[in-house]
Amino acid sequence: MDLEKFVNSYKDIITEHFGILDPDGVVMASSNDGIGRHLLYMDTINGKDDEDRAQDKLINNYQKIVENNGYLLIPFKKGRELRSGRHTAGWIFIEAKYVSDVERMIFCQLLKVLHKQLIEKYGIPDRKISKKDVFKNIILKDFEKHELLELCRNSNVMVEKTRIVYIFEIKTGTCEDADQLIQNIFPEKNNYFSFIYSPDSIVMIYEIKENISDTELKKIASAATDTLMAELLTDVFCGIGTMCENIYSLRESYKMAAESLMAGKIFECEKRVFMADQMGISRLIMNIPERVRDAYIKEIVYSESTKCLNMDDKMDNDSVTDANIIFDEQTMTVARKLFENNLNVSEAARKSFLHRNTFLYRLSGLEKNTGLDLRKFDDAVKYKLAMMLKCLTEK
Repeated sequence: MDLEKFVNSYKDIITEHFGILDPDGVVMASSNDGIGRHLLYMDTINGKDDEDRAQDKLINNYQKIVENNGYLLIPFKKGRELRSGRHTAGWIFIEAKYVSDVERMIFCQLLKVLHKQLIEKYGIPDRKISKKDVFKNIILKDFEKHELLELCRNSNVMVEKTRIVYIFEIKTGTCEDADQLIQNIFPEKNNYFSFIYSPDSIVMIYEIKENISDTELKKIASAATDTLMAELLTDVFCGIGTMCENIYSLRESYKMAAESLMAGKIFECEKRVFMADQMGISRLIMNIPERVRDAYIKEIVYSESTKCLNMDDKMDNDSVTDANIIFDEQTMTVARKLFENNLNVSEAARKSFLHRNTFLYRLSGLEKNTGLDLRKFDDAVKYKLAMMLKCLTEK
């Protein structure tokens, strides 16, 4: 937030010198010039005698407002310890030199109003919140870096800690049961924090203590997904975000997990766990504009197939038929199996429970209709991309 802009919005209302200090008393925003100047030494608050402290008690009745060298001050955080500046995000001040008691009380009321408005715009809660709520806020809201740092400090959340985000998508109406099951699956409560994000999804923040491989991260997701499906008797899918080394990139990890979950359900519907680091191409294709997708599919359906047809033939009437032949379920199943086995025809045929000649016959049918030989890398890439774009267009 622009603190100077906040102060300027009240300059026409408050005629006295006022503004915002950092915890050490340096001006961050002011109704007058002097930003960056050390206006007050906050440690002098600790050095008052008993008579001065008695005066403070009267002022403290007004939401813990204190006086320092002719200035009334209130910390950003109500309910926090005022005797040490390091516990506050900063101070709101107003000059109150040579004013009457009535004016002093009015200034105290003004500080309360400024405090309330600043807290609302600053986006940092007044009270200490749980770590689970901190992570939920980070996922839901886009914080500025300094706001996020203050939020973590107030809730004892480590900033520099390796974490990863899991999103479990579950049938609507079962999220509360699923959240309880996740707590039973992961008994080490200091390592993870889960919460219901929407009626059909649960977000889990997993803190990683040591180096861990992608395989192990997927095993965690698979174990949780299988347990949830067995207990709830419903479909469950899981998206895994990227590993983040600090709290600042946690929201980005969530976005990656959400994108991977969406892309995986479209392009790899036979799977249930989708990892962002392994879904790069799928996430890239998701962002291709519809116009470009349609143009490429037509290019594959028609441009390639004209190599096998009379160029004078009109293709408008056969458009639907050609697309159905090229992207029918049997053809795509053969293609997927070939891609899964690195274009190794013998291995793909074996895992498809087909004779090698039968498998080759089906491949030749695709080649006849499109001119693409999937045993060649370039042709395989063309068809793979067209197949993925076709799936995306349909879903």
